[in-house]
Amino acid sequence: MWKSLGWIVGILALVAMGATLACSAKYSAQNNGLIVVPSRADNVVQTFSLNLGNGSVSQINNPNFPYLNGFLTSVTLHPTASVAYVLILQDPASPGSMTGIEVSQIASDGKLAGPTLVSLNNETVTVSVSCDGNTTETIGVQPVAMTIDSTCNYLFVADSATSDTCSNPVPGAVSVFSISNGSLTEISGS
Repeated sequence: MWKSLGWIVGILALVAMGATLACSAKYSAQNNGLIVVPSRADNVVQTFSLNLGNGSVSQINNPNFPYLNGFLTSVTLHPTASVAYVLILQDPASPGSMTGIEVSQIASDGKLAGPTLVSLNNETVTVSVSCDGNTTETIGVQPVAMTIDSTCNYLFVADSATSDTCSNPVPGAVSVFSISNGSLTEISGS
């Protein structure tokens, strides 16, 4: 019986040491990968350090990162791993939520700085509507995905297809933003 208890205590000690080492891991851009994940259930963005040597993952504590009001859908990291762009969609059940891109600086320790919202609530496309006498109609677009070009100068946001008031299909669109020091400026006419 004492031998069995000894084995159990030994295994528990090894598990405790492993958990302690995993939780105390530090992020270093030279030695680790960075994983940024939007948590739809909690409306926060979580970051993790990926040890490139052994594949272990440890969470980076972001205590100052605020609750984001809306549906978090996707993340695009700047290739320099200095900025995270988080696509957030308006939640009709949540007052004050907006559709936009949350721009968060990534510190050298992997923590995210408080985000700045680039609103996409006013993104529209104008179409001709033929069912009510050839008029035009302005329709809001719904962003669904983002990517950065190979020169790291532009962020492209793909907007989903929709329909006009006559149920005619309206193709998706692309919104283009120039990137300067992590901040975004929409390109006119995109």
